[in-house]
Amino acid sequence: LHCPPPASDRNRAASPPEAGRCDDFLPTLACWAGRYTPRVNLASDAVRLDIDGSLRLFGGLPGLLDRVRADLAAMNLRAQLAVAATPLAALWLARMGDTAVCPDLSATRERLAAVPLTALQLAPPLARRVEDFGLRCVGDLLVLPRAGLGARVGKPLLLDLGRALGEIADPQTCFVFPERFEQALELPAPVDAAPVLLFAARRLVAPLAGWLTARNAALREMLWQIGHGKGDL
Repeated sequence: LHCPPPASDRNRAASPPEAGRCDDFLPTLACWAGRYTPRVNLASDAVRLDIDGSLRLFGGLPGLLDRVRADLAAMNLRAQLAVAATPLAALWLARMGDTAVCPDLSATRERLAAVPLTALQLAPPLARRVEDFGLRCVGDLLVLPRAGLGARVGKPLLLDLGRALGEIADPQTCFVFPERFEQALELPAPVDAAPVLLFAARRLVAPLAGWLTARNAALREMLWQIGHGKGDL
């Protein structure tokens, strides 16, 4: 997840879990991410965090990633994590499905070479064109002269390649944490077991905690409303 970082900043991307439609769930996941950094950015299919300023708070990158994984496990959410030196590289690596940890630009560039071009989610006409050229991964693009590559695949892909490699600045639009936090969770079936309700509560408390952290806020009381087929409890 990432927001306007310079090319040297570290960013983490998490492909969204299977929890309803991605575009419905991503803002909730972004609120949860606020516990790690207020600099959160939403991609079409991922949440990116600029974590460079948060590493000391969590005892370094390994400690932060351990906390993230523990949070996701507690919420029973599956996400693909990746760490990279640029926002776009983090997104491509996360889409690749490989838990890549590339804390600097050199490691990021090395790991990008193996990323399949399907992770770039190219428009269908361009995807067919690069396939016809025999290009299958980012490394295939990197070995070609840039001028000739631009003539084949067009300038937008060249610009994306430069952004992913840290050659071109890639400012991101920050997620705006809402003024008021309201979340609801619809369970797939009637529940009569307290542990299931507690699990659902964790799903709601996690984004609330992130939202409070990002806004430097606190709460004095919490109101829970549990709906039932026979009326609210």
